[in-house]
Amino acid sequence: MAQNTECHKQLRQELDSGERLLWVGQPKPGIWLRPSDGFRFAFGLVWLCFSLFWEASALAMAFQAKAKGQGDFVVWIFPLFGLPFVLIGLYWVVGQFWMDAWRRARTCYGVTDRRILILSPSLWKGRILKSLDLASLGEITLHERGDGYGTILFGSEMPWFTQYHYWWGIPFRYTVPQFENIPEARRVYNLILRLQREARHAAASSGPFPDKAFELEA
Repeated sequence: MAQNTECHKQLRQELDSGERLLWVGQPKPGIWLRPSDGFRFAFGLVWLCFSLFWEASALAMAFQAKAKGQGDFVVWIFPLFGLPFVLIGLYWVVGQFWMDAWRRARTCYGVTDRRILILSPSLWKGRILKSLDLASLGEITLHERGDGYGTILFGSEMPWFTQYHYWWGIPFRYTVPQFENIPEARRVYNLILRLQREARHAAASSGPFPDKAFELEA
């Protein structure tokens, strides 16, 4: 409840004049796995095991060379070379799930009478706000589970193997805008569909002169 209260406060700051905030929510908290996470975890585990084997072998050779008085800094080149690969493996196996939980705990979703709002954290940019106009929204898809939790996608669904881009072996997830793993997903989905119909009807009724129509409504 406290988190939703904070989200409500943050999203209200993003509203336009006269805009009404009708629903506020967040993704399901904690660490949980998506269907695509099994493959990435298995791949990361293999990566990590190989990296640890390399690092252990390199360290053993370095200590042996040091004991024999052979070389100085040169003997530590291979252990240092393998260290980044160990760190990448740790991120694949553990870090990515912790980062995902951290991101979701700070993500806020909102539905207004005009827009879909998604406020999410960023390590480099602070916070990122995505705003989707209800009247111009295209495909909307609901994936619902038996417990009432579900995900609402705003756009064409991407295959899981295209959702990740990699930088130095570290996966970064790119997806269409979505309300991910929210409670009472169908109720929110129906609310969005109703508001979308109303927004499109209002846009069609305004005719070719929306500015004039707005002045008359004001």
